[in-house]
Amino acid sequence: MSLTFPPRYEPQRCLGRGGGGEVWCVRDRYIDADFALKVLGDDASEPEMAALVREAVALSGLEGLGVPRVQRFGRLPGTGRPFMVRELVEGESLLDVIEGGRALPRALDAIARAADQLTEVHRAGLFHGDVKPANVIVAADGAATLVDLGLSAPWQEGGATPEGLTPKYAAPELFEGRPLTARAEVYALGATLAEALEKASGPPLAPSERLALDEVSARATAAEPERRFPSVDEFAVALRRAAGLRQRTLDPEAALGWPVVGIDATAGRLLDATCTLAAGAILRVQGPVDSGRTVLVRRLAWSLGIEGRPLVWLDEAVARSPEAIRAELQAFESPRGLVLLIDDADRLSSEAEAEARRALAAGARLVVVGGASLGDGIDFVVPPLEPRAAADLIRRAVPSLTEKLVERAHQLAGGRPGTLRRLVRRIARSPVASEADIVRALAGSAHELSSTASEGSPLRRARTLIDRGRYTEARPLLEGLPDRGLATEIERARLDVGLGNAAQACDRLRAVAPLADAALKSDDPDEREAGVRCRVYLARALVGIAEYREAIDLLVGFIDEVTPLGVEALAFHGLAESYLGNHDSARHALELAVERARALGIARTEAVALSSLGVALQRGDRVEEARQAYESAIDAAERAGEAGLLGTVQLNLAGVLKVGGDLARAIELFEGAVDMGRRSGRLSTVRNALLNLANTDLYLGRLGRARASIEALDEQRDELAPFVQAQIVGQKAELCARNGELERALQLYQDCAERYAALGRGLDAAEARLEGVLVGSRAACPDVVELRRQLDLARATLGDSPVHRPLALLAAARVAWVGHDAASAAQELEGALAAARGGGQREWIWRALETRAELADVAGQSVAARRDREEALAVLEEIGARLPRDLREVYWNDARRRALRASVQTVMGHAATERLHPAMYSASMPAPDRGAADRLRVTERAPTPPETRLARILEINGELAGEIDLDRLTARITDYAVDLLRAERGFVVLLDGEGALTVHTSRTRVGDEPHEEFSRSVARAVLAKGEPIVSLSARDDHRMAAFASVHQLALRSVACAPIHAPSGRAIGALYVETRHRPGLDFERELPTLVALANQVAIAIENARLLLENRRRAEDLARANERLEEAQARLRELLGGRTEQLKRARQKLRETRDTLYGHFGYQGLVGTSAAMRRVYALIDRVKDADVPVLITGESGTGKEVVARAIHDASSRAKGRFLGVNCGAIPDNLLESELFGHVRGAFTGADRERKGLFRECQGGTVLLDEIGEMPTKMQAGMLRVLQERKVRPVGGNSEEDVDARTIFATHRDLEGMVSAGKFREDLYYRIHVVVVPLPPLRERPEDVPQLVDHFLGRFAARYKRERGTVSRDALRVLMAYDWPGNVRQLEHVLLNAWILADDPELDVGDLALPGGPPAVAALAALPAPEPVAAPTAAVVPVGSGPARRSARAISQHHAVERDRIIRALEACNWNRVKAAELSGIPRRTFYRRLREYGIQ
Repeated sequence: MSLTFPPRYEPQRCLGRGGGGEVWCVRDRYIDADFALKVLGDDASEPEMAALVREAVALSGLEGLGVPRVQRFGRLPGTGRPFMVRELVEGESLLDVIEGGRALPRALDAIARAADQLTEVHRAGLFHGDVKPANVIVAADGAATLVDLGLSAPWQEGGATPEGLTPKYAAPELFEGRPLTARAEVYALGATLAEALEKASGPPLAPSERLALDEVSARATAAEPERRFPSVDEFAVALRRAAGLRQRTLDPEAALGWPVVGIDATAGRLLDATCTLAAGAILRVQGPVDSGRTVLVRRLAWSLGIEGRPLVWLDEAVARSPEAIRAELQAFESPRGLVLLIDDADRLSSEAEAEARRALAAGARLVVVGGASLGDGIDFVVPPLEPRAAADLIRRAVPSLTEKLVERAHQLAGGRPGTLRRLVRRIARSPVASEADIVRALAGSAHELSSTASEGSPLRRARTLIDRGRYTEARPLLEGLPDRGLATEIERARLDVGLGNAAQACDRLRAVAPLADAALKSDDPDEREAGVRCRVYLARALVGIAEYREAIDLLVGFIDEVTPLGVEALAFHGLAESYLGNHDSARHALELAVERARALGIARTEAVALSSLGVALQRGDRVEEARQAYESAIDAAERAGEAGLLGTVQLNLAGVLKVGGDLARAIELFEGAVDMGRRSGRLSTVRNALLNLANTDLYLGRLGRARASIEALDEQRDELAPFVQAQIVGQKAELCARNGELERALQLYQDCAERYAALGRGLDAAEARLEGVLVGSRAACPDVVELRRQLDLARATLGDSPVHRPLALLAAARVAWVGHDAASAAQELEGALAAARGGGQREWIWRALETRAELADVAGQSVAARRDREEALAVLEEIGARLPRDLREVYWNDARRRALRASVQTVMGHAATERLHPAMYSASMPAPDRGAADRLRVTERAPTPPETRLARILEINGELAGEIDLDRLTARITDYAVDLLRAERGFVVLLDGEGALTVHTSRTRVGDEPHEEFSRSVARAVLAKGEPIVSLSARDDHRMAAFASVHQLALRSVACAPIHAPSGRAIGALYVETRHRPGLDFERELPTLVALANQVAIAIENARLLLENRRRAEDLARANERLEEAQARLRELLGGRTEQLKRARQKLRETRDTLYGHFGYQGLVGTSAAMRRVYALIDRVKDADVPVLITGESGTGKEVVARAIHDASSRAKGRFLGVNCGAIPDNLLESELFGHVRGAFTGADRERKGLFRECQGGTVLLDEIGEMPTKMQAGMLRVLQERKVRPVGGNSEEDVDARTIFATHRDLEGMVSAGKFREDLYYRIHVVVVPLPPLRERPEDVPQLVDHFLGRFAARYKRERGTVSRDALRVLMAYDWPGNVRQLEHVLLNAWILADDPELDVGDLALPGGPPAVAALAALPAPEPVAAPTAAVVPVGSGPARRSARAISQHHAVERDRIIRALEACNWNRVKAAELSGIPRRTFYRRLREYGIQ
């Protein structure tokens, strides 16, 4: 029967028949281009229909990744046979290449390229399902394209159900009913390779090459999946290596493919809106230019075609032609019910617009982009691309863009995918390191983006480019300069360092060293700067070749300069110190460099300092701090636009993340560093990043990729720095160890350690030795003596390094074990495990657990061994869960990880079930008899007990009565549905006012990411019929063959129940699904799902009633509000007055704090002129390390002043110790001050340092120095002169470094005249004198002191602060305070504790003389403030002063009587009398002398 093709397509030739249909080459009449049209036969089966739908869905999901793009999907006119139009891939099939006698190299290259594309398919979340030579098209230029994705299946953990197979290329396990995995597709490629080796023509291969290719083919087609390559990517690397083909590299040009992402949810909503559109209505797709409207409409077109809806799609090529529109419409008997899609309707000609209007009038539904002239309609606004999807797109093309720059690009592009694509294409290969670069890319061209330095001489432009890390652009400028002067050679050397040739940079700068020396001596600032630049960048180059000590010597003279060059010098100095293992000094230097850089405000300098600090912190085991430093460095490098440095910091940050187990993010950053290094020309970064990627590949188990990378870098070893060469040797060692070549690995680790040791990098050398110890301990006959020697060498170097501690302890445990010392091995393992857990080092946690399990097995402790292995497996699974899905298979291919998982699963009885897969076999593939294994699976999936189901429903009923929040309640019901049916996702979807489906609740199992993507087609079908639907295999269910969303979302099982309103109308649905495994409970629990849907209906009705009640309550509340307005106004008036009073009080407190605040010395209070002179003296002497003598009466605060001087001085971090020279017996004072040795005198049973030696770096206060015995005065004089002390009984003197402050209330000058104090000591201590005024000379400070003490009392005793009345304050200011500030404090404390009211009044003050004295003082007016007293005593004149003098005299008489009474009461015991009278003992003794009491 002849085919009737759609009017748009003209058949050219048949490309093939089979599989229930035909493939034709057709010509698009309107754009004059060829396409492939695939049409099913009249008798096509449901599986064949499903396969065509799957192919369309798969191709749409891979759009932009090199696979053919779907043009349209529909049914042929007349016959209704399903067809799909896709891009035509020109070329010949790989099968024709192989069987047609083509050259073998062409076939091998095509297989490798097909593997590359299959890798992209896997990363996009699909298995091809039918990899074979016939499904690979090879173009004339050698490009290979995978076609025919009709048997594709979504990627799932553990594999997917095969939809069919081609026996010749199908893996053996597929015939056993096991799942389709990446290894099964590796088998298909291996079979293709074997066929090519057998049939392809060409000159014979060299025996070694043929052997290598045969080995690749044999491994790929191994019968056991575990023996094959773990990924298609690994197969491709091995094939290229064996065939001598060039390895695939990270190339930004190759990454410019632009996949369609983030469209599924929007496309689903648009499809839903289209399906609910009324006949004769218009749906207008709105959005700015580049928002993706055309792509969205194209997706809508083939989605409608898949569902079998009548459709006419008029894209740009057709929309302008009325004849084309007419021809398309004539293919249908009537426009009624037809969906007419018009892209860019604004460009319709008048005749074409008239045709569209006629179709609309006849009942067609019109979906248009633009077309305002067609009439009013419903707007469907295209949302901007989600940030996450945009980030995936941008990083695919420009992996070096940082998160901040990606976010900025998304913002500037407005989330429009077209604008983002234009941005990426303009960037091309240019480095993008700042927001300004992105702005230029959006506004201009790639040329404008790269022109970062267009002014000045070539040398100046080159220097600017190098400062911005753009070495590729700077290179031609410098190569064109004939000058060999100092400035030019410096920039060439900087270029050399960036290009990875630090040795050449050293030679270049050493050659111009005489010029630099002369420049350093010049008076011209520019010439001197050139000399400094030469030295600094020579040191930087020396760091690059591991000449760290020479670099430090060069930099010493410049690290104190607070200039950009000085900061860089300090940063390089700290970096060199870190590489030498001096991490603390390096960290301090680099922190200072960061501080100076920020003070200078130069972003590039700050980035250099932060990057160097990150390195030092990382090497000093401060991993988290290193991560923060690197992130700050990235921010600074972005602000500076420094591309080269940005790539280097990304590289370093990736290393930190890798240590923390975040491998996925680390790989992204490593690849970003490679990209930025290539864009900027910083080859050193590229090499280091590739080396780290190789190391990551080794860890993951991608040994083929790792070997290829290591070999490629090893070929460049002569150009690499010595430490990079050492790294390569270390990676060779690890590669050999993972391949089982233990002896060779041990030799390489030894070589690596020796290389690091020769470079002075002890920590790296120790790490290499320890890795060698671990490898050597696994040898068949380990050399225990040599292992111990290497272990001791490593431990001696490492010291207490916490980051290496788990490795060192694990190595020690392995050595103890092979040395048959199980007890020591167990002890070391405990330490290793504790250290690894403390440092969050998950790799060492699982390795320590695994080793401990082996030890437990030997000891017969099987339970402990199992527990350790289970915990180790949990740690490994946590690491693997964060990897991209295509890398997880590779990750578990590692021999040790695979063995651990297998042992755990065997013990737990999972080994048998792991090999089983749900029964999904076709009639031609009967399921094998699984016997007991099936019974085990049934046991694992036992149905929910009826009582549990009933309890859940009753629990929901209870919540309905108490829960008023609809969102929380529907979320809880959905959770129950997901749990009871063991689903992966659940949704409550409701119809909105316009009949469109909206997600009300979206719930997932723990670990899944919530989203709003579900099968709208299934939900629509349930709403239309009002009946529930369930399908255990949705993709194979004929009822869902036309549901595009089922295939787009790769649904495995689905169940959906309608939600009915009280009227009986369906208003929504409760929907659950699985995608990774079958929903075995869906059919059994369908009644439960229906019951839960009814509960949702009740909840919705309750919410409606509640809303109505709320409206009524709101009306009542508004009435009450009006009634309360009058009261509110009254309260406002009263509150206003109260608030004014509060503000006044607050202002008063603030003013008081301002007035009472002192000059910043803790404990000193007062702003009088006398105190200001004290503060001025403290300011002068605090930093002058000379003796200070503080004089003043008792109680004036001499010790407080001494401590203030200490705290403000450079010795503030040292100790402050004081001693009262008059309170210690003469025979003990020398020991107290200078210390004594053991046995110096009776009772000296231990050595004592004494104050001066205990106070090294601090301050010693010698209070009451006038009371010091004459003998001690001589010893003190020697201490002050020589700064040495000799302990009592000691034989030698010791240096002391302590500042000495002296205090006294005596007249030392008079004592010198009287012969009671040594004159020479007096002049030694009388350098700076700080006289303290008595309180009676500064009465204006009394209010501040009162306020200070009341605050301190309140804080100390946790009580209300309290206040002082004006009368009481007048009394306090009038009193003469013979005990000074100390007496004032005691009087206030007594009154504050005993007072009944918060405000202290005159009656609360217990002043000497009792109430009469207080009353007399209260009668006096407040004293006037003293402006500037000039004598120790204020003269008493007349008026208030004379009255005050009389009061003072009266006070002295009262005090004398009180002292005499106290002495008589205590039988003249002076100590007890002082306590009884409440007068401090020293003051008491002075009063005895003053009053003549004997």
